[in-house]
Amino acid sequence: MKISGKRRCSAFCKRTQPDRLRGFRPGAPALPLLSIVSCLLMLGLPLETWVRFVVWLIVGLALYYFFGRKHSALRAEAKAH
Repeated sequence: MKISGKRRCSAFCKRTQPDRLRGFRPGAPALPLLSIVSCLLMLGLPLETWVRFVVWLIVGLALYYFFGRKHSALRAEAKAH
């Protein structure tokens, strides 16, 4: 939702203020191309590497979830009421 809102706002600003200087875009031509190359290189990785990646991703997300749940300021605030 936020991204689509930003796109609409950006399109509106470009129509209403076409001469206004736009923000800095770091690595504009090179970054998307390097991202595509990186994705293509990742496709060549063996299945074992992908399995390890997914397992560690799940472990990391679980740790993040349970740590955040225990140390949440909103949860502490809700318990106080």
